[in-house]
Amino acid sequence: MESYQVWLVGGLLLAAGEMLLGDFTLLCIGVATGSTALPALMGWSLEACLVWLAVSTVVLFVTVRPTIRRYLMADSPNITSNVHSLVGKQTRVAIEDGAPWGRAGGDHWRLESEQALDDGQEVVVVAVEGSRLRVEPL
Repeated sequence: MESYQVWLVGGLLLAAGEMLLGDFTLLCIGVATGSTALPALMGWSLEACLVWLAVSTVVLFVTVRPTIRRYLMADSPNITSNVHSLVGKQTRVAIEDGAPWGRAGGDHWRLESEQALDDGQEVVVVAVEGSRLRVEPL
């Protein structure tokens, strides 16, 4: 098998692996790897082909990948995840050892508010600040 064929097969395998990620990382690396078949076909040394691979990967990541993501993911909703998904959730205040606590997202959180919080009061989460939730009374 010629060296340019190895570059092409590698590029195709990486591009096909993009189906597992979906963020266009492997696609860019695969296209860069496949494009390295051209210098290999022209008889460039392995070192020159590796430089071509590195440069083309960087160029694709800086130019093409953001454009593709912006175009193809324009209709995707901005989905919050992890602790940021707690903003807007409601919880009930429980005073424990003089401090307000609440349950949100299946966890027990220390609550902070500009206003005094009473036991049993309903509040809404307005921000996540480290290990505490900033809340406001309803």
